[in-house]
Amino acid sequence: MSANTSTAAIDFLKLPENYNKIEWHILSANTNPKAIEMLIQKESEEFDLEEREFKRLKHYEKINWTELSKNPKAISLLEKKWEDEKGLKQNDRREYNKLKKIGYIIDWTSLSVNVNAIDLIRRKIDEENKLSEKAYDSLEPIEKINWWVLSRNPEAIHLLEANRDKIDWVQLGKNPKAIKLLEEELKVRPQNIYWYSLSGNPEAIKILNKNKDKIVWSIFSENPNAGELLRERIEFEEKLPKKKYNEITNYNKLNWHFLSSNPSIFTY
Repeated sequence: MSANTSTAAIDFLKLPENYNKIEWHILSANTNPKAIEMLIQKESEEFDLEEREFKRLKHYEKINWTELSKNPKAISLLEKKWEDEKGLKQNDRREYNKLKKIGYIIDWTSLSVNVNAIDLIRRKIDEENKLSEKAYDSLEPIEKINWWVLSRNPEAIHLLEANRDKIDWVQLGKNPKAIKLLEEELKVRPQNIYWYSLSGNPEAIKILNKNKDKIVWSIFSENPNAGELLRERIEFEEKLPKKKYNEITNYNKLNWHFLSSNPSIFTY
Protein backbone atom coordinates (compact mmCIF):
# COMPACT_ATOMS: atom_id res chain seq x y z
CA MET A 1 0.00 0.00 0.00
CA SER A 2 2.85 2.42 0.78
CA ALA A 3 4.00 2.23 -2.84
CA ASN A 4 0.55 3.11 -4.20
CA THR A 5 0.63 6.64 -5.63
CA SER A 6 -3.13 7.16 -5.73
CA THR A 7 -4.49 9.86 -3.43
CA ALA A 8 -7.10 7.41 -2.14
CA ALA A 9 -4.34 5.06 -1.00
CA ILE A 10 -2.46 7.85 0.77
CA ASP A 11 -5.62 9.05 2.49
CA PHE A 12 -6.22 5.47 3.62
CA LEU A 13 -2.72 5.27 5.11
CA LYS A 14 -3.23 8.56 6.94
CA LEU A 15 -6.19 7.20 8.89
CA PRO A 16 -5.25 6.83 12.58
CA GLU A 17 -5.97 3.10 12.54
CA ASN A 18 -3.64 2.56 9.55
CA TYR A 19 -0.79 4.95 10.32
CA ASN A 20 1.27 2.31 12.13
CA LYS A 21 1.06 0.10 9.04
CA ILE A 22 2.95 2.55 6.85
CA GLU A 23 6.21 1.18 5.45
CA TRP A 24 8.21 4.38 5.47
CA HIS A 25 11.15 2.92 3.55
CA ILE A 26 8.73 2.27 0.68
CA LEU A 27 6.75 5.48 1.06
CA SER A 28 10.08 7.32 0.62
CA ALA A 29 9.81 6.64 -3.12
CA ASN A 30 6.14 7.65 -3.40
CA THR A 31 5.61 10.69 -5.63
CA ASN A 32 2.09 11.60 -4.53
CA PRO A 33 2.06 15.18 -3.10
CA LYS A 34 0.27 13.97 0.01
CA ALA A 35 2.94 11.32 0.52
CA ILE A 36 5.58 14.06 0.30
CA GLU A 37 3.72 16.03 2.98
CA MET A 38 3.78 12.93 5.18
CA LEU A 39 7.50 12.46 4.58
CA ILE A 40 8.22 16.10 5.47
CA GLN A 41 6.38 15.61 8.77
CA LYS A 42 8.08 12.26 9.35
CA GLU A 43 11.54 13.75 8.77
CA SER A 44 10.80 16.44 11.34
CA GLU A 45 9.65 13.81 13.85
CA GLU A 46 12.72 11.64 13.30
CA PHE A 47 15.02 14.65 13.59
CA ASP A 48 13.60 15.40 17.05
CA LEU A 49 14.02 11.84 18.37
CA GLU A 50 16.61 11.02 20.99
CA GLU A 51 19.35 8.75 19.68
CA ARG A 52 18.15 5.76 21.69
CA GLU A 53 14.60 6.25 20.37
CA PHE A 54 15.78 6.47 16.79
CA LYS A 55 17.83 3.28 17.17
CA ARG A 56 14.71 1.40 18.23
CA LEU A 57 13.03 2.08 14.90
CA LYS A 58 12.91 -0.81 12.45
CA HIS A 59 14.09 -0.13 8.90
CA TYR A 60 10.49 0.07 7.67
CA GLU A 61 9.61 2.58 10.37
CA LYS A 62 11.92 5.32 9.10
CA ILE A 63 12.71 7.25 5.95
CA ASN A 64 14.98 5.57 3.44
CA TRP A 65 17.24 8.32 2.13
CA THR A 66 18.49 6.26 -0.79
CA GLU A 67 14.93 6.01 -2.11
CA LEU A 68 14.02 9.56 -1.15
CA SER A 69 17.09 10.92 -2.95
CA LYS A 70 15.72 9.47 -6.21
CA ASN A 71 12.22 10.81 -5.62
CA PRO A 72 11.58 13.59 -8.18
CA LYS A 73 8.85 15.12 -6.04
CA ALA A 74 10.92 15.38 -2.86
CA ILE A 75 13.19 18.27 -3.87
CA SER A 76 12.10 20.65 -1.10
CA LEU A 77 12.79 17.99 1.51
CA LEU A 78 16.17 17.19 -0.04
CA GLU A 79 17.06 20.89 -0.09
CA LYS A 80 16.30 21.14 3.64
CA LYS A 81 18.21 17.94 4.39
CA TRP A 82 21.29 19.19 2.57
CA GLU A 83 21.27 22.45 4.54
CA ASP A 84 20.91 20.49 7.78
CA GLU A 85 23.82 18.25 6.81
CA LYS A 86 26.06 21.19 5.96
CA GLY A 87 25.28 22.68 9.36
CA LEU A 88 26.12 19.41 11.09
CA LYS A 89 29.42 19.11 9.23
CA GLN A 90 30.44 22.53 10.50
CA ASN A 91 29.10 22.33 14.05
CA ASP A 92 28.85 18.66 15.01
CA ARG A 93 30.96 16.48 12.75
CA ARG A 94 30.62 13.55 15.11
CA GLU A 95 26.83 13.58 14.81
CA TYR A 96 27.08 13.86 11.01
CA ASN A 97 29.40 10.84 10.91
CA LYS A 98 26.90 8.85 12.98
CA LEU A 99 24.17 9.62 10.47
CA LYS A 100 26.47 8.77 7.58
CA LYS A 101 27.33 5.42 9.15
CA ILE A 102 23.68 4.37 9.21
CA GLY A 103 22.93 5.83 5.77
CA TYR A 104 20.72 8.58 7.13
CA ILE A 105 22.07 11.28 4.83
CA ILE A 106 21.36 12.28 1.24
CA ASP A 107 22.55 9.56 -1.11
CA TRP A 108 24.20 11.59 -3.87
CA THR A 109 24.64 8.49 -6.03
CA SER A 110 20.88 8.02 -6.07
CA LEU A 111 20.24 11.74 -6.35
CA SER A 112 22.42 11.85 -9.47
CA VAL A 113 19.63 10.14 -11.41
CA ASN A 114 16.89 12.45 -10.09
CA VAL A 115 15.56 14.42 -13.07
CA ASN A 116 14.17 17.21 -10.89
CA ALA A 117 17.31 17.69 -8.80
CA ILE A 118 19.47 19.38 -11.43
CA ASP A 119 19.91 22.63 -9.50
CA LEU A 120 20.90 20.68 -6.40
CA ILE A 121 23.35 18.64 -8.46
CA ARG A 122 24.83 21.77 -10.04
CA ARG A 123 25.46 23.32 -6.64
CA LYS A 124 26.95 20.07 -5.36
CA ILE A 125 29.32 19.95 -8.34
CA ASP A 126 30.41 23.53 -7.60
CA GLU A 127 31.04 22.54 -3.99
CA GLU A 128 33.06 19.47 -5.00
CA ASN A 129 35.15 21.48 -7.47
CA LYS A 130 36.31 23.72 -4.61
CA LEU A 131 37.62 20.78 -2.59
CA SER A 132 41.25 19.77 -2.53
CA GLU A 133 42.04 16.44 -4.16
CA LYS A 134 42.61 14.92 -0.73
CA ALA A 135 39.30 16.24 0.63
CA TYR A 136 37.41 14.99 -2.42
CA ASP A 137 38.99 11.54 -2.21
CA SER A 138 38.01 11.30 1.45
CA LEU A 139 34.31 11.49 0.57
CA GLU A 140 32.34 8.26 0.66
CA PRO A 141 30.53 7.31 -2.60
CA ILE A 142 27.22 8.30 -0.98
CA GLU A 143 28.60 11.81 -0.37
CA LYS A 144 29.46 12.82 -3.92
CA ILE A 145 28.04 13.07 -7.40
CA ASN A 146 28.19 9.79 -9.26
CA TRP A 147 29.14 10.63 -12.85
CA TRP A 148 28.38 7.11 -14.04
CA VAL A 149 24.78 7.64 -12.93
CA LEU A 150 24.59 11.31 -13.90
CA SER A 151 25.70 10.51 -17.46
CA ARG A 152 22.37 8.81 -18.12
CA ASN A 153 20.24 11.52 -16.49
CA PRO A 154 18.32 13.08 -19.41
CA GLU A 155 17.97 16.44 -17.66
CA ALA A 156 21.69 16.81 -16.89
CA ILE A 157 22.96 17.47 -20.41
CA HIS A 158 24.21 21.02 -19.80
CA LEU A 159 26.10 19.80 -16.71
CA LEU A 160 27.66 17.00 -18.73
CA GLU A 161 28.62 19.37 -21.55
CA ALA A 162 30.45 21.53 -19.00
CA ASN A 163 32.25 18.52 -17.52
CA ARG A 164 33.13 16.34 -20.49
CA ASP A 165 36.19 14.93 -18.75
CA LYS A 166 33.90 13.34 -16.15
CA ILE A 167 31.36 11.81 -18.53
CA ASP A 168 30.91 8.06 -18.52
CA TRP A 169 30.52 7.50 -22.24
CA VAL A 170 29.04 4.03 -21.88
CA GLN A 171 26.16 5.45 -19.86
CA LEU A 172 25.86 8.57 -22.01
CA GLY A 173 25.18 6.32 -24.98
CA LYS A 174 21.92 5.32 -23.27
CA ASN A 175 20.87 8.92 -22.60
CA PRO A 176 17.98 9.86 -24.94
CA LYS A 177 18.77 13.59 -24.72
CA ALA A 178 22.50 13.29 -25.33
CA ILE A 179 22.36 12.85 -29.11
CA LYS A 180 23.87 16.24 -29.99
CA LEU A 181 26.70 15.66 -27.52
CA LEU A 182 27.30 12.18 -28.89
CA GLU A 183 27.33 13.45 -32.49
CA GLU A 184 29.92 16.07 -31.56
CA GLU A 185 32.08 13.50 -29.82
CA LEU A 186 31.82 11.08 -32.73
CA LYS A 187 33.45 13.67 -34.99
CA VAL A 188 36.47 14.36 -32.78
CA ARG A 189 36.89 11.32 -30.50
CA PRO A 190 35.02 8.38 -32.03
CA GLN A 191 36.74 6.04 -29.58
CA ASN A 192 34.48 7.46 -26.87
CA ILE A 193 31.35 6.17 -28.57
CA TYR A 194 30.18 2.84 -27.17
CA TRP A 195 28.03 1.31 -29.85
CA TYR A 196 26.70 -1.36 -27.52
CA SER A 197 24.88 1.18 -25.36
CA LEU A 198 24.06 3.50 -28.27
CA SER A 199 22.35 0.66 -30.16
CA GLY A 200 19.64 0.54 -27.52
CA ASN A 201 19.04 4.30 -27.50
CA PRO A 202 15.67 5.06 -29.15
CA GLU A 203 16.79 8.60 -30.07
CA ALA A 204 20.03 7.49 -31.76
CA ILE A 205 18.51 6.11 -34.98
CA LYS A 206 19.99 8.89 -37.14
CA ILE A 207 23.52 8.16 -35.88
CA LEU A 208 23.04 4.41 -36.19
CA ASN A 209 21.62 4.70 -39.71
CA LYS A 210 24.84 6.44 -40.77
CA ASN A 211 26.98 3.80 -39.05
CA LYS A 212 25.22 0.53 -39.77
CA ASP A 213 28.46 -1.41 -39.55
CA LYS A 214 28.77 -0.37 -35.89
CA ILE A 215 25.28 -1.44 -34.80
CA VAL A 216 25.16 -4.18 -32.17
CA TRP A 217 22.18 -6.01 -33.60
CA SER A 218 21.38 -8.11 -30.55
CA ILE A 219 20.83 -4.92 -28.54
CA PHE A 220 19.29 -3.02 -31.44
CA SER A 221 16.63 -5.73 -31.67
CA GLU A 222 14.76 -4.18 -28.73
CA ASN A 223 15.15 -0.54 -29.81
CA PRO A 224 11.55 0.75 -30.07
CA ASN A 225 12.39 3.16 -32.92
CA ALA A 226 14.33 0.69 -35.05
CA GLY A 227 11.54 -0.51 -37.37
CA GLU A 228 12.97 0.25 -40.84
CA LEU A 229 16.53 -0.77 -40.01
CA LEU A 230 15.29 -3.97 -38.41
CA ARG A 231 13.32 -4.79 -41.56
CA GLU A 232 16.48 -4.42 -43.62
CA ARG A 233 18.45 -6.59 -41.20
CA ILE A 234 15.78 -9.30 -41.13
CA GLU A 235 15.90 -9.50 -44.93
CA PHE A 236 19.70 -9.55 -44.88
CA GLU A 237 19.93 -12.38 -42.37
CA GLU A 238 17.19 -14.40 -44.10
CA LYS A 239 19.15 -14.32 -47.38
CA LEU A 240 22.39 -15.53 -45.82
CA PRO A 241 23.43 -19.14 -46.41
CA LYS A 242 23.12 -21.14 -43.20
CA LYS A 243 26.89 -21.48 -42.87
CA LYS A 244 27.42 -17.72 -43.19
CA TYR A 245 24.62 -17.02 -40.73
CA ASN A 246 26.10 -19.39 -38.17
CA GLU A 247 29.44 -17.62 -38.46
CA ILE A 248 27.90 -14.40 -37.12
CA THR A 249 28.30 -14.09 -33.37
CA ASN A 250 25.11 -13.87 -31.34
CA TYR A 251 26.27 -10.41 -30.36
CA ASN A 252 26.04 -9.26 -33.98
CA LYS A 253 22.82 -10.83 -35.18
CA LEU A 254 19.19 -10.22 -34.41
CA ASN A 255 17.92 -11.44 -31.08
CA TRP A 256 14.49 -12.87 -31.77
CA HIS A 257 13.51 -12.93 -28.13
CA PHE A 258 13.93 -9.15 -27.99
CA LEU A 259 12.59 -8.68 -31.49
CA SER A 260 9.32 -10.50 -30.80
CA SER A 261 8.41 -8.02 -28.07
CA ASN A 262 9.47 -4.93 -30.04
CA PRO A 263 6.36 -3.06 -31.26
CA SER A 264 8.31 -1.29 -34.01
CA ILE A 265 8.57 -4.44 -36.13
CA PHE A 266 4.83 -4.26 -36.70
CA THR A 267 4.83 -0.64 -37.84
CA TYR A 268 7.49 -0.46 -40.54
